[in-house]
Amino acid sequence: MTTLGIKAEPTEGKLGDAEINARHRDLVKISAVNLGRLAAVIAHGERGQLLSKEFAQIVTREVQQGRLNLSGNGNLRVALGL
Repeated sequence: MTTLGIKAEPTEGKLGDAEINARHRDLVKISAVNLGRLAAVIAHGERGQLLSKEFAQIVTREVQQGRLNLSGNGNLRVALGL
């Protein structure tokens, strides 16, 4: 995120998974330009740009256990090999 010029502060998430909650970050002081860059990476980026190996493992596990639906995000499914 810092390579995109975005500052992230750790905060406790409010989801149903303690591991995910512990990894929650709030994006602070984000400009419209940086938000656009982040959206482009999410939509078209490659795994190493934003998806750490650990994050990919967590998302894959959540999808496999039926707690996360990626039906609307083909790029992420492909990046994760799902």
